[in-house]
Amino acid sequence: MQVITAHTIGFCPGVKRAFQLAEKALQSSREPVFLLGDLVHNRKAVQSLVDRGAIKIEKPEEARAGSLVVSRSHGLEKAAGQAIDRRGATVIDTTCPRVKKIHSLGCQLEKDGFALVVLGNAAHAEVRALVSHLQRPPWVIGESPLDWEKLPPLIEQARKPVAVLEQTTFPQPAFQAFVNWIQERELFFPIEIHDTLCPETGLRQKELADQIRTGGITVVVLLGGKHSSNTRALALLAEHSALPLLWVESAEEIQPQWFGKNNRIFLTSGASTPDVQVQKTFRYLQDIAAGK
Repeated sequence: MQVITAHTIGFCPGVKRAFQLAEKALQSSREPVFLLGDLVHNRKAVQSLVDRGAIKIEKPEEARAGSLVVSRSHGLEKAAGQAIDRRGATVIDTTCPRVKKIHSLGCQLEKDGFALVVLGNAAHAEVRALVSHLQRPPWVIGESPLDWEKLPPLIEQARKPVAVLEQTTFPQPAFQAFVNWIQERELFFPIEIHDTLCPETGLRQKELADQIRTGGITVVVLLGGKHSSNTRALALLAEHSALPLLWVESAEEIQPQWFGKNNRIFLTSGASTPDVQVQKTFRYLQDIAAGK
């Protein structure tokens, strides 16, 4: 049994920055520090902040006057920021810089007269934050061609140029399939397609796809939160390859009997998985391989 670890693994730079901002707030503030929702989609990572004194809330109205409110790394909805200001609290904005760039791009494209299409999950915090900063609701569509079929009549009715953005964690194969699909259709108005996938997410997806394509691995162990969009994109890649996929949130979930002596395991993780969890999981897999 052999364990191969992805080169791009553990916290991505945006998540690392968000945690550093949250930790700094906890260390320096004499006032309560609130987490507005999940800072990232990883239960253990968020719990580690709660264990250090952070108070998790779901609504901005729950914040106290004078307190610090740490936003999600996925972005802060405009109305939530305004509500926090009204409460007399201070926002610690941990929004990933790459997500902020999409906010700016979307607002600029809208200002330039484009109707917007967003590839992503309408319920995801990142997409909700983006939509909240726009003047007009965009068309939000998912990964299914059935969703895409709704677009042509809407575009014709809009009678204006269209720009497409994607959620930073959208599965790259689905994005490419959408590009191919749209290019096969003759529409009356021009469409600008902006590839706004996070490069870090793209690297993880590419590395997994490369490992699958070479045929050298027999099992994928995916470490990450079950509500994480970028982790789910990795899971979809593995599932489409028909390779056995073991998606776990921690090393404690792994059972030695899942593996055989001839397995070649590829260990990868979502972008919100703490480095310490990756290291612990790798050591545990190595122990299994050594028969410990």
